[in-house]
Amino acid sequence: MVDKVYIGIIAVLVLIVIYLFAQSNQNLQDISGQQAAANAVKDIYDLQYETNSEVLSTVEMNGVYKVVVRFADFSGQRVTQDVYITKDGRLLTDRFIVTADYRTALQNQKTFIECLSGANLRILGQSNDTATLQQFNVLGTYSYKLFVSCDAANEQSCRDLGVARYPTTIYNNTGYANIYAPAFFSQLTGCTPA
Repeated sequence: MVDKVYIGIIAVLVLIVIYLFAQSNQNLQDISGQQAAANAVKDIYDLQYETNSEVLSTVEMNGVYKVVVRFADFSGQRVTQDVYITKDGRLLTDRFIVTADYRTALQNQKTFIECLSGANLRILGQSNDTATLQQFNVLGTYSYKLFVSCDAANEQSCRDLGVARYPTTIYNNTGYANIYAPAFFSQLTGCTPA
C-alpha cells in the first residue's frame, strides 16, 4: 500500500516537472519571438530613417507583438512610436483601427455625402488636378459620388457652365471655386457632417 502511495507521489512530481519544463520552453519561445520582432522593427526603422533606433519594449498583445521604438525622424526630432508586428515577422503596421469606430466614421461620411448628393450639390473638377483631389480627400471616402468630370471631352462643357477654376462646387446654380471644409457644405445645404 505504501509503495502505491510513493509511486503516485512520484508520478505527480514527474508530471509537475514535465509541465514546468514545457512552460519554461514556451517562455523561451515567447522571448525568442519577441526578440526577433524587436530586431525586425529596429532594422526597418534604422533603414527607413537612417538612424540608430532604440526598441523600448516588446509585448505580446492580441496575437501580435507591440513594439515601442524610438528614433530620430528626418528633421532630427526624437519620436517614440508604437509598431505592431505579426509573430512570424511578416506583417508590420504603425496603427490599428478600431473596427466599430471605423465603421461608424464610414457610415457618417456616407450619410453626409448622400445628403449632399440628394441636395443636388456637385463638385466639378479634373481627376488629375491636385486641388480637386484635395477637396475629395477633405470630404472622405464617398466624395466621388459628388464628382462631375471636367476632363478632356467634358472640359468645354464645364467652361460653358462658367467654371474657370477647379474644384468648383455647384449648388442651386451658383458656383463656389475653392477647397472647402465639411462645415461649408453643411452651412450651404443644411446637411450635417458627423
